Amino acid sequence: MADFKYDVAFSLLDQDEPTARDVVKLLPESVSSFLYTERQEVLISRDGTEAFSALFARESRLVCVLYRRGWGETRATQLEAEAIKTRRWNEGADFLTFVRLDDEPVPAWIPPNRIWGQLDTLGTNGLAAVLLVRAQERGSVAQEETAIELAQRVDREQAEEAKRLAFLGSEEGVRAADSSALAVLEEAATLGPGIGAEVTRERAQVLLWRPPFSVGIGWRYNYRNSLDGSILWVSEWRGRPDVGGRFFGENKTQLTKHSFDFDQPAPGDSAWRSRETGRLFSPQQLADWAATLLLHRVRRKSEGGRNG
Repeated sequence: MADFKYDVAFSLLDQDEPTARDVVKLLPESVSSFLYTERQEVLISRDGTEAFSALFARESRLVCVLYRRGWGETRATQLEAEAIKTRRWNEGADFLTFVRLDDEPVPAWIPPNRIWGQLDTLGTNGLAAVLLVRAQERGSVAQEETAIELAQRVDREQAEEAKRLAFLGSEEGVRAADSSALAVLEEAATLGPGIGAEVTRERAQVLLWRPPFSVGIGWRYNYRNSLDGSILWVSEWRGRPDVGGRFFGENKTQLTKHSFDFDQPAPGDSAWRSRETGRLFSPQQLADWAATLLLHRVRRKSEGGRNG
C-alpha cells in the first residue's frame, strides 16, 4: 500500500467548508486530513496548480467531494476535478467518496457505489464514520488515544466551546450575527431576479414571490449583548404575505417555517444552524436553500403535485 501525506482530502465549494470542518473534528486525530482553509501553507509553498493536482491525484489516501451545483466550475474545484478524474481512470474509484448535497446529477464518471447521499439523515457523524472505515480499508491506522491525549483533546474542545459561547454572548457576537443575517437577506434579494422571482425587501426581511408561492426570510434580535431570543426564519407561503408595509391581500397561507440560530463553529466563521436538523449553513448557502424551496414548490405545482 502506498504511503500518503493525508488520509482524507476534501474537495468542496466555499459554502460547504463548515460541514467539512465538522466532519474533520469528528475524525480521530491520528487520521490526517486536508481542508484548504486549515492548510494554507500548502497552497502558498509551491505553485497552486501543482499543489492541488498532487493533493488529489497522489498524496491523499481518500478524496471526499462535497458535491453540489457549481462544483467543478470554480477555478479551484476545476483543478481538483481534473486531478480526481485522472486518478479515477488510472487506479479505479476506491479512493473516492462523493457526497450529494443537492439534487444536481453527479458526473457520469462517478460509479454509483462511490456516491454517498445520506448527509441530511445521518449527518456529519455518519459521514465521519464512513470515511474512517474507508480510510482503514485503504491502510490507514487510526491510533487509539491515551488517557493523557484524550484529556488534552477534551481540554482544547472545552476551551474552544467556552470561547465560542462567550463570543455569542457579547456585543461583538450580536454585531456579527446581524451582519451575517443581512448578508443572507442581500444574497436572497440578489438571487430573486435570476430565479424569476419578484423581490420585496426591508432591512430585516426579504420576500421572494413566484406565483402562486413565496418564501420569506426574516431576522430578529432583542439585545445588544446577547443572542438570547434571536431568530432567523425562512417561511414558505401559498400566496404573498405582507412585507415592508405593503399589503398583498387576504389570500395567503403559511405552509412551513424553518428556524435558525447564529453560530461560529470556528473563529471567523459565519454560520446558521437549523433548529430542526442541526445542519449548518453559510449565509450564501442558506439564501440558496431558501430560493430552492420556492422553486421546488413552483415546480411541483406545475407538475400537478401536492404542495401542502
